[in-house]
Amino acid sequence: MGYDPTPEQQAEWDAWLATRPESIQSLGRRFFPWIDYRVIATGQRAYLRSFSEPDEQHPDGSITAVCWQEWCPELTARTVFGFSPEDLELWPTPTAGPHQTR
Repeated sequence: MGYDPTPEQQAEWDAWLATRPESIQSLGRRFFPWIDYRVIATGQRAYLRSFSEPDEQHPDGSITAVCWQEWCPELTARTVFGFSPEDLELWPTPTAGPHQTR
């Protein structure tokens, strides 16, 4: 379910990111929509849905992600708001190329 972006997709991402506030640009340089992540606290697999600007609880901004359990993604997928960047790490996969794959 993941992929390496085409040059056009990467260019579109970069162009979109350039129009965002600096706090969102900072998150967007660390987290990409084509990479899967692991929620450290639960072990769930996740992909990005959106970024939010900093607030009192999240001074570096926050991430909304779709999270699911590997054993049944169809029944366990949920959109979760308010992840700090430190809550996510790259999903470990043995088939990873330059980008992690879903």
